[in-house]
Amino acid sequence: MPWRGEAVVEWRAEMGPGGGARPGAASALYALAACLAFGFLYLLSRYSYLLFHGIAEVFSVLIAWSIFIIAWNTRRTAVNGYLLFLGIAYLFVGGIDIVHTLAYKGMGVFQGYQTNLPTQLWISARYLESLSLLVSPFFLRRRLKPAYAFAAYAAISAFIYLTIFVWDVFPTCFVEGAGLTTFKKASEYAICGILLGALAYLYRERERLERRVLLMFSASILITAASELSFTLYVDPYGLFNQLGHFLKIVSFYLIYRAVVVTSLTEPYNLLYRELKQSEERFRGIVESAPFGYYRLGRDGLWEYVNPVWERMHGLRLEEVVGKPFEMTLPPGETEAARRNVQLALSGETVTGEFSHLTGGGEMEYHILNIRPVWRGGEVVAVEGFINDITELVNAERALRESEERYRVLAENLPQVVFELDAEGKVIYMNRTGLEMFGFTEEEISVGMNALRFIDPSDHARITRAIGKIMSGASEGDTKEYLARKKDGSTFPCVVYSAAIMDEGGRPVGLRGILADISERKRMEEEIIRANRELELYAEVVSHDLRGPVSVIRSAAESMESLMEGCGDPKTAETAKRTLEIMRNSSEAAQELIEDLLALAKAGQMPERIIPVRVGEVVERVLRERVPGLESKGMRVERDEDLGTVMADPTHIYQIFSNLIANAIAYNDSPRPELSIAYREEGSLHRYLVKDNGSGILQGEAEDIFLPLHRGKGGGTGLGLSIVHRLVTLYGGTIRAYNDGGACFEFTLRDYEAGLRRGEAEGD
Repeated sequence: MPWRGEAVVEWRAEMGPGGGARPGAASALYALAACLAFGFLYLLSRYSYLLFHGIAEVFSVLIAWSIFIIAWNTRRTAVNGYLLFLGIAYLFVGGIDIVHTLAYKGMGVFQGYQTNLPTQLWISARYLESLSLLVSPFFLRRRLKPAYAFAAYAAISAFIYLTIFVWDVFPTCFVEGAGLTTFKKASEYAICGILLGALAYLYRERERLERRVLLMFSASILITAASELSFTLYVDPYGLFNQLGHFLKIVSFYLIYRAVVVTSLTEPYNLLYRELKQSEERFRGIVESAPFGYYRLGRDGLWEYVNPVWERMHGLRLEEVVGKPFEMTLPPGETEAARRNVQLALSGETVTGEFSHLTGGGEMEYHILNIRPVWRGGEVVAVEGFINDITELVNAERALRESEERYRVLAENLPQVVFELDAEGKVIYMNRTGLEMFGFTEEEISVGMNALRFIDPSDHARITRAIGKIMSGASEGDTKEYLARKKDGSTFPCVVYSAAIMDEGGRPVGLRGILADISERKRMEEEIIRANRELELYAEVVSHDLRGPVSVIRSAAESMESLMEGCGDPKTAETAKRTLEIMRNSSEAAQELIEDLLALAKAGQMPERIIPVRVGEVVERVLRERVPGLESKGMRVERDEDLGTVMADPTHIYQIFSNLIANAIAYNDSPRPELSIAYREEGSLHRYLVKDNGSGILQGEAEDIFLPLHRGKGGGTGLGLSIVHRLVTLYGGTIRAYNDGGACFEFTLRDYEAGLRRGEAEGD
């Protein structure tokens, strides 16, 4: 079965390299064979060092060329260029080594040369070998073009031979009677450094090689470096250190032999197909953890493999289905169709489709299915495919369609105009209300009518700038009043609420909004303004008519007071004085009532001027005017240093705080009276709290305290808090009264936006 090879791996781990010996016994045999081989070579070197040297070098050359043979013949199946690069490199390294062997002192092949020639060839071969080992890990992740590599190594080798045999410019490495030159010793140390660099590079790429292969390569590089160090110490080419160096070279090449030749022949996955094996493991991991079902059928129609998602979909485990007919898992009624699809895949076609079925619980499930042939050697050996549960997607699409339908029905039946524009400002949708309101047909709209067609030319510049701001991202949305224009040329006032339509990248691609006819609202506003104006005129007339009699009464009282100063009867004078005081107080109360009535009438009117009002300065002015009342009660005042800035009519802000502060002074009966004024900003809201520490608001009066002419226990006209309520409402705020250690008046104000809109419209 595919991907079920763990048992095989475990069995191989118990076997020795030959398949029958235990690992411990095999190691002992290898150690014994190595001791015998080295003992034989040592005795051979004592008999004839020249023969020993020849055997050692030929052994290394044979291994080098074996690496090339293996690499070259497996190049088409290798997944990278590492082994091929090493093979080509060792082909040329072995070539120089064989010339070095023939040039060794005593061989008599090259007449007229001494020990310097083989030493030069040795250094050349070691430089070439060490640099090749340094570069080779680069090809663990890349392919290699062998023609280029052959050309490069052939050119380098030719250059080496020319510098030694033709031009005679290669540095001297050995002087007869003196021994090794400085260049030769320095070169050996340099080669050791290159080898250590090669080891570091190889270790960095260690994940690309099996651990055992990596260890053998690493050990070979280290032993090669040790061999080079031993060659820095000999004086006689037949001496001990020269012999030791060759022994170490034999070991290093044997390890390369084990890493490449034996491994590639006995366990090719460990080197040649390392990445292929890893790729298969990655593929298995992907399939095992994939969010879709995967399956594989043999040509006989029997299950070969299913992944965990398939198991969960069908409620069956892999062990329950492998080796059984695929029809066993099919719902009733789908067998024939499934057989046709499998036959099509076995004939070489790929089949894709959707199907649905009822579950045991009576719910409908939807799946998308893919079946494709598996080719091997030019014929279909199996079929595999994917099955994906798209029930949630289908249900989501159905819910989206239902939602879109609800939106369409809602949009079509709204009493306002619902519209959409594209990026060029053309109308791409308008609901039925809009068509009827403007007098157009759906066919006329569908040709791409520009939005300016629905706005009076006097507002074209304003609405063009507004659309430009939204489409450029300078504004998230817009709400403004315009003059709309119908098909017949008639106009009406409207308010347009609009916002950008964004694509998946967050870029505006159009505009969506609602247009409402505000003709009736405008008419009502004009009636309210006219009624308020009439009320204001009526209050002015009444106050004017009342001021006259009140003034006469006050003047008469003052005249009588001066006449009574000469009265000889003390009792009569005292009585007259009390009567006159009553007349004076009543006339002043009447005058205050007249002023408050006039202020109440004007409180609901639109502000005459809108400027930024520093509320702290207004409160400071009110407190200075109320100093007599504050001092008479000994009232302590605390207020926030910053009371904010409100876009408002200064007179309105003054009236609000003047009435609330006067109310706090009049009604505070605490032996140690206090007044506090606090402020905090909440976005576009300005929130204030005016609080005293008196006995508070009488129970049951909190609901009526803002009604006109409602008098509390302190007397007064009963209009001050009504004026405050109307002014707060005028500025889009709310006010409430409650007790919390005294009477608390908490209210909010907004900047007077209506006035700002008018100013903006004039600016537009």
